[in-house]
This record gives sequence, structure tokens and C-alpha cells, in this order.
Amino acid sequence: MKKILLILIFILSWSNPVYANIYLIELGLGGSGGIGAIFILLIILYGAFFGSKIAKAIIWGWVMFFVTFWYVLNLFQPDLNFTKAMISFGIAFIVLMIFMFIAEKEKQKDEEESKIKHNLILKNLKRKKKKKRNIRVKR
Repeated sequence: MKKILLILIFILSWSNPVYANIYLIELGLGGSGGIGAIFILLIILYGAFFGSKIAKAIIWGWVMFFVTFWYVLNLFQPDLNFTKAMISFGIAFIVLMIFMFIAEKEKQKDEEESKIKHNLILKNLKRKKKKKRNIRVKR
């Protein structure tokens, strides 16, 4: 098996690279800009304003991550070094984790609500079955 893998790696390294997503670039849907980027931006904005509470928390968490990273990075601007960049990254990561915590709490609330609804439906079905049995027994 190792020999086959070695032969496969050798063959792949010998061949020219193939660009499988070239048709996306030709359609304007690939790369860093164009129609595809605008479409994805619109989907993200729709989710940020009209999505579920979980989607809103995740999207706004990432927005606040980049805003916080940029702001703290600009505070260190005159003499920026790696340590100060990592401090700004760490603070932005903490902000992101706060929003992810909020999203997880919303997810747990949704799961609890769905369990309650499911149990209520099961109770109603059991009641209906008992009523049908009682009607059959009385006849």
C-alpha cells in the first residue's frame, strides 16, 4: 500500500498542475472579487439582519472579531511588532468566543424548546390512542 501511495505521489508531482475551478473564474464567480463576491456578501448581510438568532450571533461575532482586531492593532500603530499583533489577535479572539458562547446558548434554548414540543406531541398522541381504546372497549 505504501508503494502504491509513493507511486501516486510521484506521478502527481511529475504532472502539471490542473486548475479545476477555472470555469468559476471565467464566469466571474471565483477569485477575490466580482459577481460571486457580491452575491456572497449579500447572503451574509441577509443572514446578519434576517437570519436566526444563532446565525446572527455567529455572523456578528466574526464582524466584531475583525473590527476589534483592526482597532486594537491601530492602537499599537507607531511601534507595531509581533507581540502587539498577537495581543490584538488574542483580544479579538476573546470577543469572537463571547459571541460563539451566545450562539451556543441560543442553540441550547432551541433544542430544549424542540424537546418540549416533541414531548407535548407524544403526550397528545397517547391521549388520542387511549380515547380510541376506551371507545372500542365501551362498545
